[in-house]
Amino acid sequence: MKYIPYNDIPREDWDRLVETSPDGWLYQTSGYIDWAVREGNKSVSFGVLTDTGDLKAAVPLYLAHAAPFRAGKISRYFHKASGRLTRAAGVASPLGLRKLISGYSGPVLAADLGGKGRRKMWREIMAGIDLLAAKHRADTLELRLTDVAPGNLPPLRPEANPLWSAGAYEHLSVPPRLFAAIDLTRSEEELRAGLDGDCRNELVRAEKAGILCRPGSCAELGLYHSIHEASWKRTGAAPHALSHFSGMCRCLGGDARLKLFFAESGRAPVAAVLLHAFKESVFYYGGCSLPDGMKLKANNLLLFSAVLWARQAGYKWFGVGLFECSPGRDAKEYSVGKYKTQFTRTYFEAFEGAKYYTAAGLREGEERRRALLAGHKR
Repeated sequence: MKYIPYNDIPREDWDRLVETSPDGWLYQTSGYIDWAVREGNKSVSFGVLTDTGDLKAAVPLYLAHAAPFRAGKISRYFHKASGRLTRAAGVASPLGLRKLISGYSGPVLAADLGGKGRRKMWREIMAGIDLLAAKHRADTLELRLTDVAPGNLPPLRPEANPLWSAGAYEHLSVPPRLFAAIDLTRSEEELRAGLDGDCRNELVRAEKAGILCRPGSCAELGLYHSIHEASWKRTGAAPHALSHFSGMCRCLGGDARLKLFFAESGRAPVAAVLLHAFKESVFYYGGCSLPDGMKLKANNLLLFSAVLWARQAGYKWFGVGLFECSPGRDAKEYSVGKYKTQFTRTYFEAFEGAKYYTAAGLREGEERRRALLAGHKR
């Protein structure tokens, strides 16, 4: 087997593997990797080829520099600033931890590999990642398999996390994070019954308030961004630039892959939702709202309208997203996760794993685990 850098592999070969493999989804395509690089991420992605040149695995991977878990706000600011400057200069940051991360992506194995072949290929993949860790002096590895890939959803979903047998057997979160998903093969009545009581009440309130929901297009990214910017500033978060979304649209395939929806009150937009669509699954990438949208309870009605659209469009699964089982790490992330659980009672354990290469990485893992178990809020 040979390890070949991503940039040396023809895009059509890479994307063909992603398209045909049950492990593959939008977040492993060449378009997504190229967009991630445009956003400032350093890709160290690679492929595993046979001696005859057949691509048997695609491994999206990024090198990141992060502040230690216990770092304060000022320290985190300097780590972030150092990371931006050193990325621009093309050198490694002297501060913080060096991490190899998959982000939303995960390794993709060829569809023609059987059980024994997949186990062997996982060993090859991890050996290739270990070589990269040594080359870049990485402290930790964090892998996450794409939750909405066909191979990670029923009926193909394995019983156990494949990463554990591959060598990334440390938990990223304790207790493990869960992934909320909606089975779109059910009827609309069954989908409504799957909502919790408060969510159903908010749908009724929004409908009585005259909220109307409609699909949009990438031509309305400016409108989406204006709502996103106002929404994130209201919560104290730093909003993305418009170029974040326009670049996403260009790299990922435009309206075929990005699905926009808007909620309106009297023809005035008050909330928006952005979905990613690929193969037989849809993923809830983000949502935002104006103060009037919050007051009129438009968010739940809009997201449920997007769920019904996906069902009618023939998709099989709607990924609502990850959520924490307890507020130990991040109270805000926990509250966002609780919002996601209103829409479904179907949860899967996220296939995530970590590996530590240095003493600094091991200390980071131990501190994170102790903090999570103690219910520490950063």
